[in-house]
Amino acid sequence: MKKDRKEVFKYDYEGSCAPGQQHMSMSQTVFSVGIFQWVPTTNGKGLKKSAVVFRVKGYVNKPETVYAAAEDICDKLDNKWVPDVRSITVK
Repeated sequence: MKKDRKEVFKYDYEGSCAPGQQHMSMSQTVFSVGIFQWVPTTNGKGLKKSAVVFRVKGYVNKPETVYAAAEDICDKLDNKWVPDVRSITVK
């Protein structure tokens, strides 16, 4: 179960081609999730997603490893971790 991370300046993740999503192809073997930050809208009345700052890639038959890595990276980014790469691939 994914944590509810929708809070100003917290990091979160999403992937439109993740297993179980509408855009997934039957021949697809890998997918990725993008990690972004929740930022205030210009009118200050809500939140919007920032640009993706990190990407986690992995196999569709092991989505739990991709999601676990994304959760871990979100936690690290929330704690001011500065990555030296922009993506990882989990096996």
